[in-house]
Amino acid sequence: MRRALSLASLLLLPAAAAAQPPGADPGGDITAARAIGPVSVDGRLDEPSWALALPYRRFIQSFPVEAAPATQRTEVRVLHDASRLYIGIHCFDTHPGEIRRPLGRRDSPPPSDQLVIVIDAGLDHRTANLFVVTAGGVLGDGLFYDDDQSTYDWDAVWEGQVSVHGDGWTAELAIPLSTFRFPEAAEQVWGFGVQRIIGRSHEKAATVLLPRNGRGVVSRLGHLKGISGIRPGLDLELTPYLAARAAWRPRHADPDDFPRPRSFQPSADVGLDLNLRLGSRLTLTGAVNPDFGQVEADQIVLNLSSFEQFFPEKRPFFTQGLDLFQPVGAGFEDRVPQQLFYSRRIGLDAPILGAAKVVGRLADGIQLGLLDAVTSGTGMSGSAGFSSPMAAEDAPGRGGLRWSWAQPFRLASDGSYALVRPPTVNHLAAVLRVEAAERLLVGLSGTTTQALRERCRLDEAALDALPDNRRPGVCDIRSGHALALDWNATGPRGELYTYGQWAASQVAGGPTARTLADGTVLRHGDQGTGGYLRAGKRGGEPWRFELGWAYASPRFDLNSTGFQRTQNEQEARVVLRYARPGGGGPFHEWSIWGGAWQSWTTDGRGLQRGREAWVQAQGRLRDPYLWLELRLQWDDPQHDVREIDQTGIPLRRPGWTTLGVYTATDDGRMAFAESWVGLMKNQPFPPAAAPWAVGVYFGGVVRPHPRTETRLGLNYDPGAYALRYLADVGPVRRQPPDDPRQSDYYFGALQAPSLSLVLRQLVVLTPRLTLQLYAQLFSDYGRYGPYWAATRADGDRRPVEPGELRRATLADTGGYSLDFHDTELVVNAVLRWEYRLGSTLYLVYARNQAEVPFYAEPDPPTDPARGPPASLRPRSLARGPTSDTLLVKWSWWFGP
Repeated sequence: MRRALSLASLLLLPAAAAAQPPGADPGGDITAARAIGPVSVDGRLDEPSWALALPYRRFIQSFPVEAAPATQRTEVRVLHDASRLYIGIHCFDTHPGEIRRPLGRRDSPPPSDQLVIVIDAGLDHRTANLFVVTAGGVLGDGLFYDDDQSTYDWDAVWEGQVSVHGDGWTAELAIPLSTFRFPEAAEQVWGFGVQRIIGRSHEKAATVLLPRNGRGVVSRLGHLKGISGIRPGLDLELTPYLAARAAWRPRHADPDDFPRPRSFQPSADVGLDLNLRLGSRLTLTGAVNPDFGQVEADQIVLNLSSFEQFFPEKRPFFTQGLDLFQPVGAGFEDRVPQQLFYSRRIGLDAPILGAAKVVGRLADGIQLGLLDAVTSGTGMSGSAGFSSPMAAEDAPGRGGLRWSWAQPFRLASDGSYALVRPPTVNHLAAVLRVEAAERLLVGLSGTTTQALRERCRLDEAALDALPDNRRPGVCDIRSGHALALDWNATGPRGELYTYGQWAASQVAGGPTARTLADGTVLRHGDQGTGGYLRAGKRGGEPWRFELGWAYASPRFDLNSTGFQRTQNEQEARVVLRYARPGGGGPFHEWSIWGGAWQSWTTDGRGLQRGREAWVQAQGRLRDPYLWLELRLQWDDPQHDVREIDQTGIPLRRPGWTTLGVYTATDDGRMAFAESWVGLMKNQPFPPAAAPWAVGVYFGGVVRPHPRTETRLGLNYDPGAYALRYLADVGPVRRQPPDDPRQSDYYFGALQAPSLSLVLRQLVVLTPRLTLQLYAQLFSDYGRYGPYWAATRADGDRRPVEPGELRRATLADTGGYSLDFHDTELVVNAVLRWEYRLGSTLYLVYARNQAEVPFYAEPDPPTDPARGPPASLRPRSLARGPTSDTLLVKWSWWFGP
């Protein structure tokens, strides 16, 4: 195994190494003892077996004084028997009254005194399980992947208890051996490390040195030795569940026009989750009719761009153990430009009937991941599953419960099924990664989404001519295939790196022809290619850099199973950073960095799609413990090839300058606050105006009691657009005596501010019984004007330049107001009780409420040019369409 400590680190610690008591291993290695009797997990370490385990005491700081001995003594002991691994840690504290031990919900440990245990049972030096236990008894677990990237999106069934006493606190953990994937051997050798975090001082100390200016966590771990007499087996875990819902929803299919009356829609579901170890290296996870009713709702956003909004995955089946399916480089970028697998696509159009995934290792250095899911649904009673919006309330069987072969594990009222029957669709993703050489991973990935037994035979134009309730559901499924080769390589110390991906895609379903926003037409069988490359230095002091390139051909499309923000684009970028993670002067750490990027089209025209440069400074003060961040950004004018939707005519849009300031206080205190203020100015771009705009975000956390936590977030987005295409008007064909082979395109300035207020309230009744409330109130409006127009002949795809825009009026666009106003309220309340190990009972209440559209008011305006008020004040929310749902979900865990 590669050693965790560099020579320079060892030279910093001669005194610490010499001062260790007898029995302590100076190199981070710990020896486990075999338990001689039962071990009761109560946080006391008073069983005779604990006296057999040698304590490990040598902890080294990574913060605030890197490589210094820990200020508080910590002792780690490890036991095992034939089925479990036991970890006992005694955290001595010279000021026990200052131990921070607030309560929290599982997998969301609050800032506090806590322990992080990292175990690399496969000894591959890249992936590991992590377990968290706080001084308040809050548990969490997750994964490390790619050596130092971590996620809490993994769950295991294990026990942990703590006790607080006069000289500190103690944690005791019992983890089933079936949790780990380890090879068969007479004596196991695992990667192992423990980090202790002291809340009041933010000190971080671990059994190995984790330098702040270096890379790697898993590859730096010490050894856990002495585990013998265990064998991997076919351990099976089963978790069946029962769920009952009562929902009240608008009876009509168009709730905006007809929010009342509401109908009662009961339903019941049964399902099963399973985990099965396949030998010593692979694990099968399955779900039959999975239910995610306890998952927090997505946050409401106003997306006026031509790009799809990305939402994070929150459903447990898809978040757990999917690190292998993450695109290469995902841990280092907010979002990689091309993502082959995006699990939010699954279940978007129909319920998930069943899903299964296999992850693990085929052999040393070979990782495998397979995921397959089938979605299937049924429609309301009626002719061939179709129903008209006005007849939806009269659908046969709407008042009673109904069973369907398409959803065999569900019993529900007819009104709770889809208006139009969705097709049965199969989603498949596969990943194979091989350690081709030391510090070099090469991977092959493939995805496919395909409707079963059905195929769309209509093009987009024919579909647009059909009423919404008559569109064949299979035509809304963007079936397709993708294949990618990726690589990830690092230098000897992990500081130098390169990673990237090259992929190909093929359209396999959906309309026979559809037009993308930039005017590219996709037909069945069309293929495209794309990829990205990154290289640079991300560790060490003081200089770091990155070079990047990305390419996507016009017909490259990953959005059947993956996520791709755009195609028809090539981008180059450079980033240079001066970092001092060890700080200096008043700062614990600080860095200054800047960069630039430029993108252009790949359709042969080479149009500049964007160019940006920025500089940013950030750092954390020592006293007060405050994070500061300042960013200045410049964006040049660009050719927006997606704004004039589906025409292929670019719009020359103005550039802008942004200045942003972010601050955050100490999140470990009773009250925490963060804020961001952004000042944006459009660059002069006649005839468009150059408005100023200010955006504000404020977030706060208050913990008045160890059992409660209140989080508030307020976000104001000014939404100032100097020039937008009026897509609702569309191109207007000229009439004689003008040339009928020409069309007018209309544009307008847009003021579209939005205000979002989010509340998250947590009440911890016991460590296993928690109540969580989520609420969001969202409001926005849009006001267009002044207006302009430009003319293009058929087939003329020259960019629309600002100099050719001529003034227009609302009457020219048709005389109808395009202004808008929205208000929406979302509430989720979740009571979670883990009444026995791995078994839970959920009680969930959810509410969605929206305002009455302006045109649907009881006394709508007679003047079509009059739009809704330009105000962020909520309006007619109480009279708008409302849905209420009450869910009870019970599960029971069976395991080894």
